[in-house]
Parts: sequence; structure tokens; C-alpha cells
Amino acid sequence: MSRRSVLFSGLALVLTSVSAQAQTTATAAVSIQINPVLAISSSGAFTFPVADDSHYDAGEIVSTGGPSLTHRANVPYQITLEAQSGTSFTFAPAAGRSDADPNKPVSDLRIQADFGGAPADEVVGSAGSGTTFFTRATRGGNLTGELTARMALDYDDDPPGTYSTTVVFTMVAQ
Repeated sequence: MSRRSVLFSGLALVLTSVSAQAQTTATAAVSIQINPVLAISSSGAFTFPVADDSHYDAGEIVSTGGPSLTHRANVPYQITLEAQSGTSFTFAPAAGRSDADPNKPVSDLRIQADFGGAPADEVVGSAGSGTTFFTRATRGGNLTGELTARMALDYDDDPPGTYSTTVVFTMVAQ
């Protein structure tokens, strides 16, 4: 019996050696293109109190609430802001009044925010002439900040009525 055991053990050793040497490999190339990714979104709207004497005396009216602006990218980027159309606010005189359109420039509107310790503060540019609002020199994830708006007021230039515009934020890869 011991002879069979020895012979059987030797055969097992030979089979193990042969199967360990039988090996093959294959390769597969991986190529993934990643384009610049820019994402910007805004939610909400600006709310302002009704302007009164104290606002005219202060020379401005400040929003009491504003939308949030979120942005992120895999490249450095810049955000500009401009009016969606024209160089002036749209004006509707107060009820019962017939004041002429004062052609209030959109540059009388200033937008401010803080994006994680990085402040942004700029006047609104005319349509087609955006002003640089925020620059991020590195790529990175979400930065979010609540926007505040300030509109300059002057007794001589701003008759009673409703002033409106739409602000466009544009993100551009650097």
C-alpha cells in the first residue's frame, strides 16, 4: 500500500506543475474622452420692498431675498452677467401716472453673492456686453450662494413705476 501512495503522490505533483504553467493573457485598450463640463443653475427670484423715502435717501433699494446660484466645472471658469435684452430696464408707470420712460440703465443694478468665502459683486452689463461676475481659477464641485441685488435710486431720475429686467448668468471655460 505504501508503494501506491508514493506513486499516486508523484503523479499528483506532476499534474499540478503542468497546469500551473498553462497560462495565457489578453489585453483591452481603454480610451475615454471627457469634454469640459460646465453646469450653472439658479432657483428663485429677487424680491424687493416697495421703495419709499428712506430708499431714495439711501440712494439704493436692496433686495430682501434672492435666488441661489449654483455652479461647478471640471475646468477653471468665469461667470458673466448681463441683461437679457437692451441697455435699460423695462418701465411701467405707476397706476394713474403718465411719467415718461426714464430709460434707467441696467448698470444701476448690482448683483452680489458669496460662494464659500469667495465674494462676487458686479453691475449688470447691457445685453451682449456681460460683465465679469465671478472667476474660479481651479476646477471643482458645487459652489452655491444666495444672490442679493441693489438698484440705485435718485429722486430726479426715477419716477414712480415698476422697473424690470431679466439677468442672464453665462459660464465660460477658461
